[in-house]
Amino acid sequence: MNQLRDSILAYERKLILEALAVHNHNVIRTARALGINRTHLYKCIAKHKIKLEPNKYHNEGNAAWRALKDAE
Repeated sequence: MNQLRDSILAYERKLILEALAVHNHNVIRTARALGINRTHLYKCIAKHKIKLEPNKYHNEGNAAWRALKDAE
């Protein structure tokens, strides 16, 4: 079962990275495109240790952004 879990996690990470790239690391638009809640996407980003790139919609003044940066 470990192989199945690892495959699912790898696919989830790949899907999130691709969606973030398409939406210029805009978390709100990425979450909408994936059909999930923004806060759930932040949890997935943290789980997979994905580094977000700042853009004009998402900056260091955002509390969720600061929490992710502190977790690094």
